[in-house]
Amino acid sequence: MIELLTRKLVGARYYNGAKVSTGPYKNSRDSVGHGTHTSSTAAGSLVPHASKRGLAPGTARGGAPNARIAMYKVCWTDSCEEVDIAAGFDDAINDGVDVLSISLGGYPAVYSVDVIAIGAYHAVERGIMVSCAGGNSGPFTGSVSNGAPWIFTVGASTIDRDINEDAKIAAKGTTIPYKPAPVVAEFSSRGPHTISPDIIKVLERHTMKLVTYLALQPDVTAPGVEILAAWPSNIPDTDNGKEVFVEYTFLSGTSMACPHVSGTIAYLKSIHPTWSPAAIKSAVMTTAITKDNTNKTIVDPSTNKAATVFDVGNGEIQPAKAVDPGLVYDTDPLDYITYLCNSGYTSKQIQNITGDSSSKCPRNDTSFSLNYPSIAVLLDGSSKTVERTVTNVGNPRATYTASVGSAKGISISVTPSKLSFTSAGQKLSYSVTVSAKGSIAADPQARKWSFSDLTWEDGVHVVRSPIAVRM
Repeated sequence: MIELLTRKLVGARYYNGAKVSTGPYKNSRDSVGHGTHTSSTAAGSLVPHASKRGLAPGTARGGAPNARIAMYKVCWTDSCEEVDIAAGFDDAINDGVDVLSISLGGYPAVYSVDVIAIGAYHAVERGIMVSCAGGNSGPFTGSVSNGAPWIFTVGASTIDRDINEDAKIAAKGTTIPYKPAPVVAEFSSRGPHTISPDIIKVLERHTMKLVTYLALQPDVTAPGVEILAAWPSNIPDTDNGKEVFVEYTFLSGTSMACPHVSGTIAYLKSIHPTWSPAAIKSAVMTTAITKDNTNKTIVDPSTNKAATVFDVGNGEIQPAKAVDPGLVYDTDPLDYITYLCNSGYTSKQIQNITGDSSSKCPRNDTSFSLNYPSIAVLLDGSSKTVERTVTNVGNPRATYTASVGSAKGISISVTPSKLSFTSAGQKLSYSVTVSAKGSIAADPQARKWSFSDLTWEDGVHVVRSPIAVRM
């Protein structure tokens, strides 16, 4: 009744171009619970006294409770077909949505044949932000998916409550134990991204032109373990091995983490409606944190060591901080095409992504650096320089000072080390030079990663970018 009164669901479409088995419903109705759970996490209204049979009681709400939801059902009981995903993207874009939250994906693929990457590019080109689950194939290195640089790739982390359904720890009168959090979810797929490893998302040598390119992903992490959210009351869930019918339940996965970021994006868009997808993405990434609630570095439980950028990206999201990031790294969609061209993509492959037969790769520009909020470098020689440009969205008059974290085997310098802004919206550029302190292995596969970070501070804002260097 609450959802009917608020008109939360403003549209629902379904697709079955491949004529697969539909399960019990041959319409847009949720037959497995996944879509209901994720959409309520992103934009569910406030509901008091929510719990799963008394477990974890409280007021439930989505990341952007005042946002409306349009559903595009592209998955059925056993499959998510590419033809349906493409059709869903087309309709969502034409319907004028503001944010696309996509909790599905497959193995990493070259972007020119990746339906999610292609659909997302068309969305971003029209100002629509796209948030995607990074996959549940962790803790294996290079397992992250949905890593195109125009996609917001999300990994999963734990919350600070220890939910144990079997033990019934939250029975009436029982306190839920708290613990250090966040911790990287062991199942959360890890970077670097095998298709774009200089965006901190895996490293490979492109087979067409032997051009090496990098990506540090996931971009960020968000809560994705034992997340309590809405559940269809007509679909059975389990409780201590028994079939039960509930309105809320717990699920884990990067599918659950993704809508936390989608809700954050919607929240930011309501405050900054003119910001581009890249600017919003930058705001969330550069304000993310790498410390847990005990002020210690976030841990990767698969190694019991401090998490790296390949585990958490820029870190755990902080939605309230992202409202006022101070500086943002903005990017025009055409810059992504230049980046791909420099990474070895052909004009034909670019045309497959853009849908424009006139798209062609310009002359290769070896000095081009994609203006991304993280930095990854493969050292081919003794040193390498990358450039970045920041836009002032904070105090009109502000001076930011750079600081660089220590790193093993490399030295990092920033020029200039101070950026003085005199107006809002002003853009200033800087360069980062990475130099090896010793020799570099001749075989790229024998090279090791070294990690650091770059932080710009003005006394109010802290704008942080992780740095990963392979040498």
